[in-house]
Amino acid sequence: EDDEDGEDDEDAWDDAIDGKFNDTEFLTCYDNGYLYFYFEMKDNSSNDNDWVLLQIDTDGDGGDELESDDYGFEINRDGDKDEYKGGDSRSVKNWDGEVDNSSSKWSAELEIELDKLDIDAGDDIVNTVSVSSDQTEPIEAEAITTITQDPALTIDKTANLAEISEPGTITYTIIVENTGNVSLTGVVITDDFASTGPGLIRGDEDSDGILDVDETWTYEATYEASQDDIDLGGDLVNTASVETDQTSEQHDDATTTILQNPSFTIEKTVDPGQVDAPGTLTYTITVENTGNVSLTSVTITDDFVAVAPILTDGDTDGDDVLDVGETWTYEATYYVTQDDIDAGGDLVNVATVTAVSYTH
Repeated sequence: EDDEDGEDDEDAWDDAIDGKFNDTEFLTCYDNGYLYFYFEMKDNSSNDNDWVLLQIDTDGDGGDELESDDYGFEINRDGDKDEYKGGDSRSVKNWDGEVDNSSSKWSAELEIELDKLDIDAGDDIVNTVSVSSDQTEPIEAEAITTITQDPALTIDKTANLAEISEPGTITYTIIVENTGNVSLTGVVITDDFASTGPGLIRGDEDSDGILDVDETWTYEATYEASQDDIDLGGDLVNTASVETDQTSEQHDDATTTILQNPSFTIEKTVDPGQVDAPGTLTYTITVENTGNVSLTSVTITDDFVAVAPILTDGDTDGDDVLDVGETWTYEATYYVTQDDIDAGGDLVNVATVTAVSYTH
């Protein structure tokens, strides 16, 4: 600023900048992944072309020079701006300068996008703003943003078959989502019930083995339902669990209901079909398991014959269990006497089969 003589008047400069930054304000806040810095400096000078340098010291070392992670910009009262950036590890998302001549203040806003590593590290972010001019020593103000970590995840398991009535493959889909604000490492998923898997089929897009925030991983596992499962009945309840270095174990299950339908048929034939003299009648009794459950304790009763029916064919595995789809063949005989011929009429022979309390 010049005096009336056109000479540089140092006293006039001192008067103009006296108290220039006495009311410096510095505010920081975190919202939706971005760190916002607000600066407002009271300015008592009337020189519209004065520039003020604002510098963000992200590592808090107090250095005067812009370093790899530091940012800064200059602003004057007309709203003209120059931006400075020391490195590329973070990016300046947006900033805007505002001039409020009525209150003789300079203000500016700087928005910095936080890297996920800042949240994962969990350390406080200490930022220092430095304000200087050609006439003043640098003045610094510090703001601390505390990182609040909230590791969390969800697990959801579904089965492709809600119910079964025969042996087959059940496919399970297991979805794990990072619902917290911290990247999750050491992801381990367990499914002891599964015959195969669980295996990751999609989700880790960057292939870093880290379940990033909002990332969803999908696993698949299978279980081979056997005839033993059908025979036991009830529900097949399959539970999967997941844990990480940052979270405790979480569980979810999927249920498949078994539908049982025990059923069998019995057929009896006689040879010969008619007699006119004493002789032997041979009865063939066929029992077939037409249901979906193995049948045990199979018993045939034939009170007409002198000797109980004898199993002649069918139990190929020798387990005394009438398996699903299996057919057993029995044989019995009856000797027709002269009294039967004399009595005339029909010889009616009824056989009864029982198995696991089911009577046909």
